[in-house]
Amino acid sequence: MSSRRKSFFILMILSMIIVFVNVDGFLFAEALSDVDIKDSEIDIYFKGDRIRNESAYSINSGIYLPCSMIGKQIRSSKITVDDVNKQIVINISKADLILEDPEVTDFIKRNMENAYIPLRNIEGELYFPLDVLESFFHVTYSRDRNRIYIEEATESLKSMARINKESVEVKPSVTDKRSEDLILSSNDILQIIKETDNYYKVKTEEGVTCFLKKNDVDIFSIDLSQVDFYNFKREKMDYGREKINLVWEYVYLNTPVPDNDKNDAIDILSPTWFYIKDAEGNLGNKADKGYLNQVHREGYKVWGLVTNSFNGDLTHTVLNDEKLTKKVVAQLLFYAGLYDLDGLNIDFESVKDEDRDALTNFVSIMRYYTEKQGLNLSIDIMVPASWTVEYDRKALSQLVDYIAVMTYDEHWAGSTISGSVASYDWVNNYVIKSLEDIPSEKLLVGIPLYTRLWIETADGNGGKTVSSQSLSMEQVRDIIREKNLRVNWLDKEKQYYIEYFEDDKTYKVWIEDSRSIAYKLSLIEEYDLAGSASWRKGFEEESVWDVFEDIVKKGISYKEYRELEY
Repeated sequence: MSSRRKSFFILMILSMIIVFVNVDGFLFAEALSDVDIKDSEIDIYFKGDRIRNESAYSINSGIYLPCSMIGKQIRSSKITVDDVNKQIVINISKADLILEDPEVTDFIKRNMENAYIPLRNIEGELYFPLDVLESFFHVTYSRDRNRIYIEEATESLKSMARINKESVEVKPSVTDKRSEDLILSSNDILQIIKETDNYYKVKTEEGVTCFLKKNDVDIFSIDLSQVDFYNFKREKMDYGREKINLVWEYVYLNTPVPDNDKNDAIDILSPTWFYIKDAEGNLGNKADKGYLNQVHREGYKVWGLVTNSFNGDLTHTVLNDEKLTKKVVAQLLFYAGLYDLDGLNIDFESVKDEDRDALTNFVSIMRYYTEKQGLNLSIDIMVPASWTVEYDRKALSQLVDYIAVMTYDEHWAGSTISGSVASYDWVNNYVIKSLEDIPSEKLLVGIPLYTRLWIETADGNGGKTVSSQSLSMEQVRDIIREKNLRVNWLDKEKQYYIEYFEDDKTYKVWIEDSRSIAYKLSLIEEYDLAGSASWRKGFEEESVWDVFEDIVKKGISYKEYRELEY
């Protein structure tokens, strides 16, 4: 996560040609080729016939088909291809949707105009994600190695039940412990699995199986092959007092390829997928269903992150217009269902002080509907200070499941003074101050997986100019090896430190590593916090995850790392 003052420093080598475009203060890049063609090419069969001169591609476990098939083999009156902006446009006003709750469906239909699905540019041709759009095209598909078989969806009638009383206490299924003492409310929708003389065996929108009396429900059928999109309510994850670690996944161009195995130090991945794009309340979307499916299989939860583009004027316009506020909420609810997210993470920064109540109102609306979807809701806020009064911490803590306090950027990218990104005392003091308004069981302490290289240059007048750049943990080690530097431990900051002089400039680094992070994570036990939130995946060295797993997940004392050498 970045603070309002953080400028993103992209530490990646792009193995592709890119074109940069500046939109609303963000730097975007258009990929000219973003997959390895040889390894991912798949033959396409539609209704049994091979589609000649066309191939599909597998990216992040997702299947991408050429847009040239739209209007030929596959069709939808609700979908158009926007070649200029390289996106699919779904006309939500015309779409037949069944989301997790009738009230959610109605809210989306009333407040949302279009949804936008990003396309891939592969060797100059645009490709769309089939796993996201198959229901809109009313097709099904299966894959057999390097072949994909696509068929038109056949009639798929589902028998459904709707509770016709104010409330009904249902009998539990002997095989599903979650269904004990279950109370269903009027108009709750259930899927009928089978029936006996007097009872239906049903599955709730949360996936719980139970038995109820036939006279407690009205029966109806849905032909899901004729519905453009449907999604049943997920069961909201309740972590109780379990300590959790959320890690933000920065998405610059495309979502990074996920790891092959579950990292037991991480519970939740939060990719930076959504952002308010313009003053009309449209959301930018960089979500990747293939990525989500893969990390779900590995055991992660995914909370999609939404930013306000860190634009105070844009945020002011949206949050003070009821129609635009609801439009943003509706889009987030729809994307959460479309991509099967487990939660949403709000990261609104550079919000004007005068919009404090408007921000709280936005979160309140989000909370009302995300509860109906079974989604976790969290928000990221800066440390409590005179310049962060836009966050009503007490009110927000009543609305969300977790608050991630961004206890880093003590010395931010544009600072005129060199210093630590997150010294121990600074983090500790702001955790204490945050606890005045935020319950400990909802507070995630922010952990930086990056540091800064500070460059001080004499200005000739007895002063100096200061600049900086972000570094990953491995890049710091490279500098130390290349320049044969000695590291020194700073006991006050609880960090290692290096300094060297080169080309009339002084270079300084307050290092983040396993030892420094162990000290910061010790605050979780000291104040019984909910866990940690780390910015960002890709900056860390592999060994640091052992620290997170030991301290956050296993409850091992930080003292095990207190004397760790660099």
